[in-house]
Amino acid sequence: MNLQLSHEETPSLVAKQEVIVNASLITSPANLGSVFRIAEAFGVKEIYLLENQQDLIESNRFKRVSRSTEKQITVTYLKSLEDCFLSKSKVHFTPIGIELTDSAIPIHHYNNHSSVQLFVGNERTGIPNQIIHYLSETYYIPMYGKNSSINVAQSLGIALFQIRALEI
Repeated sequence: MNLQLSHEETPSLVAKQEVIVNASLITSPANLGSVFRIAEAFGVKEIYLLENQQDLIESNRFKRVSRSTEKQITVTYLKSLEDCFLSKSKVHFTPIGIELTDSAIPIHHYNNHSSVQLFVGNERTGIPNQIIHYLSETYYIPMYGKNSSINVAQSLGIALFQIRALEI
């Protein structure tokens, strides 16, 4: 018989590849809450934000959507976008992004086993060129409908699934 598992019965995997999510471009508390919830589900231990995003995490909308996952993830607040590439001991993290660019690779071709800093873009404008030129690679999610984009948290979930699929 096929039965739904309770929260206590759900197996928890241990991630092998270290991933930092860079959500420093997100402006919506609901989207940021979704990013935290998805990131925690895929074993992300750290999220980068800008200092001016602190009010997003304190909002009721963020708290409702995140379901307290922010308590499981280290939040590192940076002064500027450029600090994302210079932060502490994280310089050995390969910076990659989910963005449709002229040299983006389909996400299902992802095959990087090193530690990564995964950039997700702004809800309306994506990842700006000033950041794209810092990224080692950009990946895109092939889409079959007429819409050219999906929600930032949904794209993060797809990307993290692909990253973790290499560990299975």
